[in-house]
Amino acid sequence: MSAFPNPTTGDITVRMDNDLQGNLVLQLTNYLGQEVLRQEASKQGNQWELPLQLADLPTGCYQLTITNDVYSAVKKIVKR
Repeated sequence: MSAFPNPTTGDITVRMDNDLQGNLVLQLTNYLGQEVLRQEASKQGNQWELPLQLADLPTGCYQLTITNDVYSAVKKIVKR
């Protein structure tokens, strides 16, 4: 999983290049562990991209977690 641009001043694009398919849950939490964004998405095929709007969030460090029944990935996101 990758997320770019990172650091960002606004929105990011989340990209996955793997054979995982099915429903995904994306969760963005702040440094206090509070959920600030939650989105469900469906991934079909090897390449997948999803834009996330972060422009309204305060500056700081966030943790992006993507999960489903058999997969979990975590990425640090910096919002400037």
